[in-house]
Amino acid sequence: MEVQVEQLPIAVEDHEILGDQKMLPSDKPDLQMKHQSEIQKQKDQQQDVGSQLPPRHLNDAASQSTQLRPSRVTPPMPSEETMRHSIADNLMEILVNMTNPQHRQRCFSLLQVGDALQARSRILAVLQQIDERRTTRR
Repeated sequence: MEVQVEQLPIAVEDHEILGDQKMLPSDKPDLQMKHQSEIQKQKDQQQDVGSQLPPRHLNDAASQSTQLRPSRVTPPMPSEETMRHSIADNLMEILVNMTNPQHRQRCFSLLQVGDALQARSRILAVLQQIDERRTTRR
């Protein structure tokens, strides 16, 4: 007589996977009972902690927890100057990391510069001109 063995994935509370464990079909109810009793113990412990606090502390704790939550306010936009410098830095980095020297040289000639630092300065100047034109149109 051959016994069928089923493999079940086992996980802990923080969702860490422990692996597959071979179990006999007769072991399933024991595992479920054990899991349910652990859940009940946790619920009982939470209720015990809450009953130990006086009622006025419960209200204070609830109001403090709402005050301590981080706000979901969107951070302010960086200044236009900061954004221009960031764009120029990133484009210069792209030029420096180009693997094809002919393409890099073509970019330098389009920008009318000789190296990556001059390219950054040129890009920054062009971005400033764009911003100036944009603000005069408003």
